[in-house]
Formats: sequence, C-alpha cells, structure tokens
Amino acid sequence: MLRSILAASILTLALAAPAFAVDLNAQVTQLNGKPLIGADGKDTAFPIGTALENSLLFTTDRMTSDVKAKRFNIAAKIAVIMASSATDKEITFTPQELTEIETALWENQTTLVAGQVIRIIDPTSVPK
Repeated sequence: MLRSILAASILTLALAAPAFAVDLNAQVTQLNGKPLIGADGKDTAFPIGTALENSLLFTTDRMTSDVKAKRFNIAAKIAVIMASSATDKEITFTPQELTEIETALWENQTTLVAGQVIRIIDPTSVPK
C-alpha cells in the first residue's frame, strides 16, 4: 500500500513538473546545419515557434473539439511570445503540452521539421 502511494506521488510530481525553457527563435535547418532553402532557391528562416504554431493550428475532421481547443490554447501561448518585442522568446511547456505538441508535429510536419523541433523542445524524448 505504501509503495503504491509513493509511486503515485512520484508520478504526480513528474507530470506536474514543467520542462525547461525553449527558445522559440531557434531555427529549423537542414541536417547539415545550413539554412533551409525556400521555393525561390534562397536561404529561408524557419523559427521553431512558427513550426509549432503551424502544426498546432492545422486541423482535420477526425479531431475532437477537445483536441482542437488544447492545441489552440498552446498555439495562442506561443503566438503571444512570438509577437512580443522582446528579443528573448523563451517558453516553458508542461509535460501534457509537450505530448500534444509532439503529436501535432508528427502529424503535420515533415520528418525533418518534426524531428528537429522535438529535439529542441524535449531532448529527453530523443532515443540515445
């Protein structure tokens, strides 16, 4: 009984603990570290904040209103920071937000973008 209570307490603390701060200005790049190339053939900037917003705001008919609402609220949180005049555009995500974000990224972005953004926002999820 005591072990069950202790295990439940540890799990609750782990789920409640926020992740580390993420720089929304960090850039998605090619695997070699060079900038992405746009449709015009020129280097293009693609901050992870933009990748996150795009992924979270994309919807399908299969999505429930609860999922859409969760994703909208996370995207709105990101948008406020991205629109601020501060040069430091850091954000901290809860474990629940990270789970929702990772799902949205894999569903709505290329492997290159999803993989890089997830490595930046949640390095603990990257296999060693």
